Amino acid sequence: MDSIRFTGVLAFVAIAAAVIPLASSRAAAADGGEVGIKRASVDITHGGDSEPNDQAEISVTFKDAQNPNTCKRSSDNLDNGGVKVSLHQGTCQSAPDAAATIPSFRPISGTNDALFQGDTAEGETADAIVRRMPTPAGSCGKWKLKLDTSHIDLSQITSTPVALTVELPDGSSGCVEVNNTVIDQ
Repeated sequence: MDSIRFTGVLAFVAIAAAVIPLASSRAAAADGGEVGIKRASVDITHGGDSEPNDQAEISVTFKDAQNPNTCKRSSDNLDNGGVKVSLHQGTCQSAPDAAATIPSFRPISGTNDALFQGDTAEGETADAIVRRMPTPAGSCGKWKLKLDTSHIDLSQITSTPVALTVELPDGSSGCVEVNNTVIDQ
């Protein structure tokens, strides 16, 4: 009988140890300014010549899941602060292989859209459009970004999954693994 009770206690401790980190990471994400990524697609074309000569087409819908009481108008505004998108070969735990930082967007009058055309902070050429979508409850904002960048070195990314990280001007970030990335060699 004592061994059954001991086994039951061990099982309870093992279950509690598995559940506690999950609960605390959810709480941290809800209060810590994490980026929640809903949809993402990535299409990579390798140029074949000397790097950087690759291209990436990225589409991503994301929200700033920060506590709305801590939203700051200036740091939660992608128009002025831009956005950084990084790609990783493999999982979100992998180091980024390439990044494209859009320094700012130019609002299109009368719309929820803003544009960027020019060089990224890393020196790639980029065209991007960001659309501000209705802000969901419990967040500081929601956006859809379409980014086309060229003259980027993606030579380390040759297979799926490809992880995509979005970092906002306030430093909050989120990552998703895109298993259906299209990679043209």
